[in-house]
Amino acid sequence: MLCKTRSEKPWTSLGMSRLEAAESRISDLEDENVGLREIVERNVKKCSVLEAAQQDANFRDRRQNLVLVGLKEKLEEGKPEICVRNIIVEALGIPVDQTQLQRVHRVPGGPVMDENRSPRPIVIRFLCFLEKEKVFAAVKRRYREGQRVEWKGCKLSFFQDLPREWAEKRKKFSEVREKLHSLDVRFTVAPPAQMRFTWKGKRMRFDDHRKALAFLNKEAIGSCQMDDGLL
Repeated sequence: MLCKTRSEKPWTSLGMSRLEAAESRISDLEDENVGLREIVERNVKKCSVLEAAQQDANFRDRRQNLVLVGLKEKLEEGKPEICVRNIIVEALGIPVDQTQLQRVHRVPGGPVMDENRSPRPIVIRFLCFLEKEKVFAAVKRRYREGQRVEWKGCKLSFFQDLPREWAEKRKKFSEVREKLHSLDVRFTVAPPAQMRFTWKGKRMRFDDHRKALAFLNKEAIGSCQMDDGLL
């Protein structure tokens, strides 16, 4: 029995040393993993900041642009600046000098005369931001009055030229906009996609379209119940 214990002792010492070495390596790897995780988290934050800055710069570059949708292909007859100026003057009733239109062009892509495709949008870049805002204000005023913008048989729509990511976020507020229109409440959508409006003297801001819609539905139901009580 004594001989057996003596023969096992070297193996026990060897096993313990190997176990200690393994624990040391595991500890080193865990420390390294923590360091790598911190680096990844910092890089993710930097990427988020850079992406937000890039989107903001993209938006600022497009602030002087409007997108015109609905104008039939070839109707501009190779002179898009003159055509767009005529639309603004005749359909919106706003005098604008052609020199204020810095650049006007169709969005490239797709067969031009394919009847199964919608006409390509036209990007209008104004020389002056205030001139663009004046035109867009006239468009929104017509929408509020329930009037359509029409020119030579074309039903036209004007939109802000937004980065794709922002446009997708704002699109989620479509139902909220319809609800506000039905309640005759004016609103604005601040960059990138924050719904703002005043409700009963209180300024409201929503970054989530679901919360905005839930608020309006709840308030609308409450108003109806109050009206029924008065009756």
